[in-house]
Amino acid sequence: MEQPIMKNSRIESVDALRGFAVMAIILVHNLEHFIFPVYPDSSPGWLNVLDQGVFDTVFSLFAGKAYAIFAMLFGFTFYIQSSNRKRLGKDFGYRFLWRMVLLVGFATLNAAFFPAGDVLLLFAAVSLVLFFTRNWSDRAILFTSVLFLLQPVEWYHYIAHIFNPAH
Repeated sequence: MEQPIMKNSRIESVDALRGFAVMAIILVHNLEHFIFPVYPDSSPGWLNVLDQGVFDTVFSLFAGKAYAIFAMLFGFTFYIQSSNRKRLGKDFGYRFLWRMVLLVGFATLNAAFFPAGDVLLLFAAVSLVLFFTRNWSDRAILFTSVLFLLQPVEWYHYIAHIFNPAH
């Protein structure tokens, strides 16, 4: 008798995107943190051009895109985990806070070895917004998003500068 195959509840395309983002971030970090500028003083010109070309290519292909994909998947994963817990009649908020405490610990340890800072610590800090808005309606989230996209504080400073250039 054949046993039924249990379907994996993971979304493979999300895992693949997360793997790409992590790989690209590691590649960018290799250029940023692990290759210190200890080149000889008298390098040939073509080698300097090649070094700068590799650096610029890696950054233009991977840096911004990898961080954006990673951030998007951070929020998407929160949504999936939160909706799965809601389906079971449980609140995901405090479990999420505990995971962010663990992330702060890991990010602090990581930042100890990379003193330039760590994006994971930023994710943990900004995730407080997810905690406080987890039960908002779609309409409230849309309204708040549009409000922040319009940047009312910046418009205030711009208009104030028009009337008072010293502002």
